[in-house]
Amino acid sequence: MGGVGGYYGGLLAHHYSPVPEVEVYFLARGEHQKAIRQNGLHLVCHKGDFLVHPDQVTDRPAELGFCDLVIYCVKSYHLESVTNQVATNIGDKTVVLTLLNGINTADKLKALLPQSEVMKGFVYVNSHRMGPGEIHQRGIDPLLNFGPFDKQLAPVHKRIEQIFDNAGISVKLHEDIHPPMWEKFILVGSTASLTAFYGEGVREISKYPDFGQIVYEIYNLASAKGIALAGDLPEKLIHKIKNFKPGVKSSMQIDFESGRQTELELFTGYVVKESERLGLEAPFANKYYTALKQRLNG
Repeated sequence: MGGVGGYYGGLLAHHYSPVPEVEVYFLARGEHQKAIRQNGLHLVCHKGDFLVHPDQVTDRPAELGFCDLVIYCVKSYHLESVTNQVATNIGDKTVVLTLLNGINTADKLKALLPQSEVMKGFVYVNSHRMGPGEIHQRGIDPLLNFGPFDKQLAPVHKRIEQIFDNAGISVKLHEDIHPPMWEKFILVGSTASLTAFYGEGVREISKYPDFGQIVYEIYNLASAKGIALAGDLPEKLIHKIKNFKPGVKSSMQIDFESGRQTELELFTGYVVKESERLGLEAPFANKYYTALKQRLNG
């Protein structure tokens, strides 16, 4: 459980733990699990300062049995291993909601769980694990966006929206999640490569001419895939990024700086390879993908 899972899981547990009809479970490992089990999860966010006690915290999901709702908040490169771990929690009526980075992670999850109800989602949130049992969220009220895989809304989707809303979580249910999901992917995908390459913040990399070029390359990719986006979206996103708070780092930049596994393939690699598959030119994304891949390979 990292920053995203800790924030949303924390708010869900804070609201529902006193409700006997609802149980909230955390999956966590090592010292993080030990701290939550002994002292609770300390969540510091725009809503307040909470000490949260889930109904259970474990690294053995088989102990939990079938769940009604399973929320994925892990890094994309852990998708398959986590799915293997939680297989015993996913039954015929389980809804699986993925909040992972990337534009195709839900498709990968659906391939792993072909018989399950998988929902696509994404979040705008700045939340980090500060230490064992400690989650801090900064900035404005985060927003959770989600929608059905096949664009067919059903009563269960409204019930999930209500579950989040009751817990004080800002949430938006979309009939077609793909346009807003691509809007975020353009925002994050364009900044991830340059912040990681230059070691500068999101706002700071907007001074490089290549930045705007990558925004348009990803926008053109979305258009080629039939995603209906506003014609002025690239310029709006460029303006938005230029007005970020100074020094804000991307998650991929932090991963590169920390020497951790990165999501380079999820962002820049996807843009390069999917553009090539569709016969599109993406020279600027290719430039940074090649350079960052060489850096990873030493």
